[in-house]
Amino acid sequence: MLIPPTEAEIVASIRTHRWRQGSVLPSTLHEAVSLRPGVVPARYDDRLVVLSHDCDLVHPKLSGEPWVDVLRMQPVAKLDPMRAHLRNPRWLHLAQQLAGGEPIVLEAHAADRGGLAREALATAPPSVELVIDPRGVREVMDWLARRLDRSAFPDGFVERLAPSRRAFRDLFAAVVDDVRDVYLRLESWDELPLNQAYGVHVRVIVEPEAARDVIRQRRVDRAFYDPLIEQLASIEGIEVRSHQPLVPVQFSLADLAEYARIDFDIDLSYRDNTGPFSA
Repeated sequence: MLIPPTEAEIVASIRTHRWRQGSVLPSTLHEAVSLRPGVVPARYDDRLVVLSHDCDLVHPKLSGEPWVDVLRMQPVAKLDPMRAHLRNPRWLHLAQQLAGGEPIVLEAHAADRGGLAREALATAPPSVELVIDPRGVREVMDWLARRLDRSAFPDGFVERLAPSRRAFRDLFAAVVDDVRDVYLRLESWDELPLNQAYGVHVRVIVEPEAARDVIRQRRVDRAFYDPLIEQLASIEGIEVRSHQPLVPVQFSLADLAEYARIDFDIDLSYRDNTGPFSA
């Protein structure tokens, strides 16, 4: 008769197997995962990535942390720059390498999540076929955190931007490797009547490598920065009061408190009056 392992032995096995946030489940554990309702079942080549924090994975009490959160990631043919580097709140593309050195691009949708009982991790170690590097793990976690904490703009402001949505996306796609983010500060975060314009201050965050390269900086100016400002200024009900390109070190913590990053998936809304980071 087999004696079931004690709680302490299960936790010790999880620790011995060196499970970490960002570990990839081996295929033998796929059947133990319950995905959210409506999520398509995992395919044979999907990677299920552990989201739970390292400390939670080895918590001494199974009742204290009974569940391990996972994210399903699927291999795709190529990297979409508009879904990479946290640029899309719903989709993430992540470039990694398999154990043999072959490149792989993984795609995740924010809804494709689920979990499994923590004791299942005691039965097998993480996959060695794919080990997501620390930078990739941080990007996944930042993406999920930014999705919950991203800024939302007044409905009236979003509606004024809507006809230019595709133009903004096309502009950004042309310089996606050279421009990190665009931040806006509105002079009013209230819902304004149509006859009252939103005063907008624009800060474009340029990658340091692009800013140091004269040719790349000129391309950013011609292909993105100048057309962006012109497009914004042409929208009825929006007045660009100031604009400036910056490298990341020039964008201070004080700026972050006043400015809100705009997603080029412009479908956000704002229904409170307490500031850009309330939603």
